[in-house]
Amino acid sequence: MTKFAFIGAGSYGTAVAHHFASREGYEVLLCGRDPDVVEEVNSRHLNSRYLCDIPLSPSLRATTEPEEALDGADCFFMAVPAQSMRSVMGGIRESMHGNLTLISLAKGIEIDTRMRMSEVISESVTGTGPRPEIMSLSGPSFARDVVDPDKSVALSLGGKSRHRLRWVRALLHSRRFRVFGGKVLAGVEGGGGL
Repeated sequence: MTKFAFIGAGSYGTAVAHHFASREGYEVLLCGRDPDVVEEVNSRHLNSRYLCDIPLSPSLRATTEPEEALDGADCFFMAVPAQSMRSVMGGIRESMHGNLTLISLAKGIEIDTRMRMSEVISESVTGTGPRPEIMSLSGPSFARDVVDPDKSVALSLGGKSRHRLRWVRALLHSRRFRVFGGKVLAGVEGGGGL
């Protein structure tokens, strides 16, 4: 079984986590900082703060502990706002293990440095041991589109390693969640930022 961890329990992170928790063969753990949101996801299968009354997959579990979310994860998604990426990465970097694939869902650049998210992430994990393979997943989609079973979304996946891009694309792509891989990382991030 493939394990996905999501760091960030806002609307988009929760929506994408719900999508994969609804599919066979995935264990999905959503990590949020607010204990009330985590409790509601676990007990009522809702995230009313960010997704109103949209029911979430009963398979989706949530935690406030990054170590728990990242333990044994094959991939993890950074679903935090661009301006929070650096501080959140600083808080979780000690919990990361080797051979991880990190997929950023953030759109935008860091205002103070004008760095793309992959650059912020790379700088945030410098000197901390194993470095994750950094990718970006972006495209014209909203949280409500991802959770709506009657809609599909199309996204671009960018990264540096062609081999890893093919592997991640195969994990993510489905009829409703169409992922087009092999894109230049800077291009995917630039498009998302625009």
